[in-house]
Amino acid sequence: MTDTTWAGERWTNNNAESVNNLLKLSAEWKVLPTSSIIDNVFDCVRVQYADVWRALSGRGNFTVAPEFSHNAVNYCDWQAADDDRKEEYFRRFMADNGQRAYRREHPPAAATVITSTDGVTRTPATGRAARKPGQRTRPAATRARSTRRRKLA
Repeated sequence: MTDTTWAGERWTNNNAESVNNLLKLSAEWKVLPTSSIIDNVFDCVRVQYADVWRALSGRGNFTVAPEFSHNAVNYCDWQAADDDRKEEYFRRFMADNGQRAYRREHPPAAATVITSTDGVTRTPATGRAARKPGQRTRPAATRARSTRRRKLA
């Protein structure tokens, strides 16, 4: 698995099947020479890149996923930008691996460590989730009460 956790969550076989169908339609369901297949794949990728550019600037049929919304550019800023600046927006978006948003949504747990009295052994402390189901905590000063009556001697 790659370091982009969002990719594994969002990828389905349907994505590959739809691109497969586009390639078959562009070939008119015929066997083609390799150079024609490469041209068809190139055209398909070029259309997908155009969709990414439109989504990045807030136009078109697609929007930027929430994990990458910090890369989206206001339409007015996009229109005012020159080609080099637009290319920089695009490169920054394509270089983003989604880890920034993933870390924001899944902050690392506080690493608390329990050290033994002699200082040799260190063990990570477990949180509340590690308790047995149905287990409760009582204040230390409270005694457990029994329903049985004790006999007086």
